[in-house]
Amino acid sequence: MIGQGEHAIKIKNQKFGNVEYEQGIFNGGFEAVIGMAYPELAEQSVTPVFDNMMGQKLLKNNIFAFYLTTNSQETESDLTLGYYDKTKFTGDLVWHPIKFKYMFGIQLDDIIVNGKSLGFCGEKGTKKDCLVTVDSGTTMMAMPGWAYN
Repeated sequence: MIGQGEHAIKIKNQKFGNVEYEQGIFNGGFEAVIGMAYPELAEQSVTPVFDNMMGQKLLKNNIFAFYLTTNSQETESDLTLGYYDKTKFTGDLVWHPIKFKYMFGIQLDDIIVNGKSLGFCGEKGTKKDCLVTVDSGTTMMAMPGWAYN
């Protein structure tokens, strides 16, 4: 079961791992660690929790959203399943198609710093294989060798 009270989601036959002791990887207070990647990244013979929720038709919509904040006085970071919380942002959402269905890779057109293009993805995003991964499971940044060089 994920969540509490009226928002609890009961997932049938979900496999999970239990960590009783850990040192050095996770610093700080965590309620849980949950893998949200595509099945190709999951452990062999384990269906990811989100895929099970979709397969069991447990969600209003087959989406999930993260709200991340460092301002603990304002509110806590949040994961929502089946919806996104419209009170957590202003303006409109811009949806991007997933181009790499392994780790949520989306098309990157450019990186602009102080109004200047860094040209990582060719002129005006002409390199169609220029992807960025939206990954909530790491604070590390990764890029292809050609962009680093």
